[in-house]
Amino acid sequence: MFSLAWGLYEWYTKKPQIRILVLGLDGAGKTTVLERIKHIFRKDRGVENGKEAEREQEVLLGLSKISPTVGLNMGRLEIR
Repeated sequence: MFSLAWGLYEWYTKKPQIRILVLGLDGAGKTTVLERIKHIFRKDRGVENGKEAEREQEVLLGLSKISPTVGLNMGRLEIR
């Protein structure tokens, strides 16, 4: 009986998980897309609207400085 209750609890409280594989040629912008998506779904986004433009500019400057990825690049996002 306990396992049934535990299974229902886990099913009700689990968060959906989506895995996305991005394939492309060298220099196609795969890492840039990943960093941009992480910026869109970050936790503190929208907290201070006055500094949003400043942070957006900061991110755009950061995106221009992304170095080539050697090996594997993974990210985890939490959907609000």
